[in-house]
Amino acid sequence: MNETAKQGLFIHYVLVMIATLLWGVNIVCLKILVTSFTPVTMTALRIGTAGFVLLLGLLFLKKAKKLSRIEWVYVIAGGGLGVFAHHLFLAFGLQSIQASTAVLLLGLVPVATAICSILFLKESFTKWTFLGIGLAFLGVLFVQGGVGQFGTGSVYILIAVLVQAISFLFIRKASKTLNALQVTTLTLLIGALILFICSFVIEPSGFERFTMGTPTLYAIFGFSAICSTAAGQLLFNTSISRIGASKSAIFLNFVPFFGVVCSAIILDETILWYQWCGFVLIVAGVLFGTGYIEQRKKTNAHRQMKSR
Repeated sequence: MNETAKQGLFIHYVLVMIATLLWGVNIVCLKILVTSFTPVTMTALRIGTAGFVLLLGLLFLKKAKKLSRIEWVYVIAGGGLGVFAHHLFLAFGLQSIQASTAVLLLGLVPVATAICSILFLKESFTKWTFLGIGLAFLGVLFVQGGVGQFGTGSVYILIAVLVQAISFLFIRKASKTLNALQVTTLTLLIGALILFICSFVIEPSGFERFTMGTPTLYAIFGFSAICSTAAGQLLFNTSISRIGASKSAIFLNFVPFFGVVCSAIILDETILWYQWCGFVLIVAGVLFGTGYIEQRKKTNAHRQMKSR
């Protein structure tokens, strides 16, 4: 790899790190927003804003293409599960548990995705995958402080993890024929539309309450929608295509780390020693469960054989 290529790769590493930082901070923003506004209405407006910003980018770059029937199925399923259901349960969960606990549980998404791939896509199940799943769920117990500490908020977050993992299967299918920007834009807009419909039923006075916010709350809302959701997703999708999907699990582990640190600094939340232990176990579970460790072992073995 020449020097220019190395510099280009380094820039993509920086961009994807910025994306994970934005996502980590976003959990703190959401914790503040769901305690100040009605959760469904706020989430609908936040996701809708992010989708509209990306739509402007999609139209400006002229990267939109007409979708086939099966592509619409994949995109609607991805938006319904990964945006509507995921963000709905995330908002409900954050109303009753600490942001730091929520972000640690969200670290399970890569492992949950690997499990769904095994169950629905019949992908291979190795001893390393089994070890990773075991470590990840042991980490969850540490984060919660034991089985008896699971409350409604934690259950909501785990449901958010599950539906997002399933949505990735549909998004992966859609991304084979559509560019990442179009898939992201459409899933956000579809999810926001369903959230808007639900908000009128669940929270009839939600929009009225949203108009009663302070300038600080609106600034947090704007940062969450435009910077964390729209820009963060675009940066990650753009960079990960250059870095490689096999390394995405490594970078996703920075999301709970940044989220925990920001929760401690901004919200003054206390992170206990056993929660840090749980974080380490979840990270280890992600590395094994997503096949990263196995792939690295195969790559190193191949290099050693070629060097002989």
